Amino acid sequence: MAWSSTRSVIALLIALSVPAATPMGEPFHDRDLVLIVATFVVIGSVVVQGLSLRSIVEHAALSDPGEAGQEVEEARSAMRKASEMPDAEHASSHDAARQVLVSLREQNVIGDEVLVRMLRETDLHARAAQENALPGAGPPQP
Repeated sequence: MAWSSTRSVIALLIALSVPAATPMGEPFHDRDLVLIVATFVVIGSVVVQGLSLRSIVEHAALSDPGEAGQEVEEARSAMRKASEMPDAEHASSHDAARQVLVSLREQNVIGDEVLVRMLRETDLHARAAQENALPGAGPPQP
């Protein structure tokens, strides 16, 4: 979190707070230099942080690549169970699968990315199951 913070903007704010004139009324000669240096510090830190943040997160091992795969498998398993036994409240097995996915997300079993991916997959299967499905058509209408 500290790497991606806006600490350099504070330097710009401090530089802007340097008065244009000294208390004696004389102009502050190096104020423009201070502003230019502070601006370059802000731009440089944004560029350095922006280009290196991905590698720092990967190096810190803050994400587990296998976790998404495990979530997808759990979601597919729950979707299969829901599709095999749709309730009376669901119009189709695809509706039951969608409901299970949303329920899994609400229980924090799957993440947002997996939810969106699996909902899209369910919509594509539902569209393919329709008789009048056209290639490139949008999701099925409920």
